[in-house]
Amino acid sequence: MRSTCDPPEFDEQDWSKFDLGRWHLDGLTLDSAAAAFAGLSTQLFTSEEWRQTFQTTLPELQRRALDSFKEHSNDLKQEQADVNKDFDERIAAADQRSVAFRESTEAATAPPVVEPSPNAFHLVVRVVSEKDARLGLPGIAVQILDPEDQKTALVESFTDNDGNTVITVPPELAKDRDKVDTTLQVLDPTNKPLATLPDAVCIRVGQTETRVVKVAEVATIAQHKNLALQIRVEREAHSRSLAGRSDVLKIELQTVLEVLDCQLRDNEAIIAELEKSEPSPRLPEPPQKSAPSPQAEPKEEPQAEPSEKKPRATSQKRRKKQ
Repeated sequence: MRSTCDPPEFDEQDWSKFDLGRWHLDGLTLDSAAAAFAGLSTQLFTSEEWRQTFQTTLPELQRRALDSFKEHSNDLKQEQADVNKDFDERIAAADQRSVAFRESTEAATAPPVVEPSPNAFHLVVRVVSEKDARLGLPGIAVQILDPEDQKTALVESFTDNDGNTVITVPPELAKDRDKVDTTLQVLDPTNKPLATLPDAVCIRVGQTETRVVKVAEVATIAQHKNLALQIRVEREAHSRSLAGRSDVLKIELQTVLEVLDCQLRDNEAIIAELEKSEPSPRLPEPPQKSAPSPQAEPKEEPQAEPSEKKPRATSQKRRKKQ
């Protein structure tokens, strides 16, 4: 099955007729909806508004997209940590429930512990099959006979789903029979004795006793045995379910982490591509030097024109004048 974070799959296109040197979609095989969208896209990217308004903001848009993807990566990493913590707690709780149920099941195969009462007498009885000492028989009647009349039940109780019961001799009866031995009897649904234990109980005020009674698997208690077996099967199935719950959670954790890892890898790949093509920051242009203000050119001092002096007459000329 394809992963949910894998890229989508597209139909193969013949790019041999596509000119990558300019923006156009000529030569592609498109259905009507795709062709309409392609036409609108072409109009958008070739419009004057795109070049003047949007295209100039692409570097800023790219930086914002990069920041968004980085933030998404941080969110994915935090989600991974939260998922690990949540599943660790759930797995630990599942293990604890499994252990607690297993311990309670094991405890049910033994007679319960009862705290003594100051003025009463408690007898804890567990009725089990003689073929399977760990199979407690539910719904079985248990009696303590009256020591003064062995044909009369002094107190009676019925076993629970684990084959256990607590028979209590109340203070008004226990006081007159304190430290007297009597008979314990187990009956089937037809009131026929399954087990009779003479002098198995000594009534003592403020004390407790425990007895485990094994009975034959006669036809009259077949229904009780079947119920006990059904309870055992259900408990074993529930115990296996609880024991396997942590394994199920571990598989679920692995699945969730694989999806998050895949999403994180894809996100990091996008970040790498964006950083690779990220425009380099523009360096500030150096301030232009202002043109020097034109200074007044120094006036040229008029140079003295050479005086035109007549050459001095030679001595010959002077003699002629004389």
